Amino acid sequence: PGLISTHRERFNTNGEPYNPNLEFFLSDMGSNTTHVFDHLRQKSKIWKKTDTVAVLSRHVLEHNQYEVAFKYLKELKTSGATYFIGTNAAKWPKTNRNLQTLGGFRFLNFHKAPFHFPAPLMSWVEDIFNLQGGEG
Repeated sequence: PGLISTHRERFNTNGEPYNPNLEFFLSDMGSNTTHVFDHLRQKSKIWKKTDTVAVLSRHVLEHNQYEVAFKYLKELKTSGATYFIGTNAAKWPKTNRNLQTLGGFRFLNFHKAPFHFPAPLMSWVEDIFNLQGGEG
């Protein structure tokens, strides 16, 4: 919640949005993934066919069990968004594993089972951690 508030303040000037097309919102996807994208579906009614909509989902799915992750991805697909920007551990793990409990953590490689994402249009390496996968 604090990060959302910080971003809203940072990208807002004199009560007017810095960019009216840039929005930050918080949602609890652990209990219901549908409402996460309800906002996008409402917005999609006014989007032009040429509008590009990207959903940034950084360090989100790594904290959720497969069941929640797949519901989230299904909602994303039907939301009207053009692009998905997510965290992907492309070099490891060698195999993905499900979490035993909601809210844990493990790295995910979305190109491997059970996700099988296609090659990305663009990627970059973020090496800010000494990354050792693990639930914790």
